[in-house]
Amino acid sequence: SEIQGCYPTSIGLALTPALINKIIEKEDIIIDSKSGATGAGRELTLNTHFAECNEAFAPYKIAEHRHTPEIEQTLSNIYGEDIKITFVPHLLALNRGILSTIYAKLKDKNSLENIFNLYKEFYKDSK
Repeated sequence: SEIQGCYPTSIGLALTPALINKIIEKEDIIIDSKSGATGAGRELTLNTHFAECNEAFAPYKIAEHRHTPEIEQTLSNIYGEDIKITFVPHLLALNRGILSTIYAKLKDKNSLENIFNLYKEFYKDSK
């Protein structure tokens, strides 16, 4: 399936090599994503008003974000089994940008160098 949103894209890119190579557990994946105000959607809400979000940093739509089902479906398709995630999006007082920090348990002991090389090899032909 085609990934549509910024959050699903940042999360899918980060987790795909680990999921395909099954180096992480599928349980207890925690995703902590931060987005600028333009990533919060086009609909004007109290949280996206300049006076509310300027110099602020806050989570929003916890446990009800519209991209959570898409993220879970995409990750499940990649892994080959159902995956449920904990997803907490945050709104930053920035115009643009997104950063997703993802926490997952390694299945086996693995060195940072091996994991880095796995990602490097996976994305070697990508822009």
